[in-house]
Amino acid sequence: YDKDLEFLKYNLKSIKKFCQGYHENIIVIDDYNDDCIKTRKYLDSIGQKYIVNNEAKHVPIGYIRQQYMTYFMDDYLRDADYVCSVDSDNIFQNNNDPYCFFKNGLPVIGMQKWSDMPNESFKQCTNETLGFNSKYNFMRRMPLVYPLWLFKEVRDYIETKHGQSFLSYFTNLKHTSEYNILGAYAYKFYRDSFYWVDVIEDKEEWEDLTVPCTQYSNREKAQPHRYVDLSK
Repeated sequence: YDKDLEFLKYNLKSIKKFCQGYHENIIVIDDYNDDCIKTRKYLDSIGQKYIVNNEAKHVPIGYIRQQYMTYFMDDYLRDADYVCSVDSDNIFQNNNDPYCFFKNGLPVIGMQKWSDMPNESFKQCTNETLGFNSKYNFMRRMPLVYPLWLFKEVRDYIETKHGQSFLSYFTNLKHTSEYNILGAYAYKFYRDSFYWVDVIEDKEEWEDLTVPCTQYSNREKAQPHRYVDLSK
């Protein structure tokens, strides 16, 4: 959205410079109030393909709204097998292709026991959404790669579990973590479809599987360890 537009510009430049062999790059935005007007104008000016999720505006909290949009990758990329989910503040720093996200033909997902994490801020909301306890955090790096079929299945699961539409459920959320939900669901029901790496117990292997991409932030107080002043 517009507050991350300057990061998005760097993100797009880094993708153009360093990423080879990917099918296409699509930006997803919403039409909540005026949050994405500048972004939309910029994307139009450079001819960048984007999709507007028209349902997301009904989700009142911005960071929940952004996560809500993530669950519809199968609508945005109907002809793809996998999606690489990249945030605006993810900047690629060296040459890469899709194979760097796979091992033994499976997408790599790092995980870390909640008991080894400095905090468990997403543990409870993940367990509440899924209706079972997960002992791992699955958001150990960005970007993340998933098979496209996973998204609709997780949406359907959440609707059934909570007896309401997916949109209705997210409209009432105050705290959530889409990548932990996707990871915990996949680990429980489709463990053989991914290559799992415990980032603590398998530290050397995890370091060997690093991708040339760094996550930054313009949130000086909330994320000082990743903060970058783009004006400088």
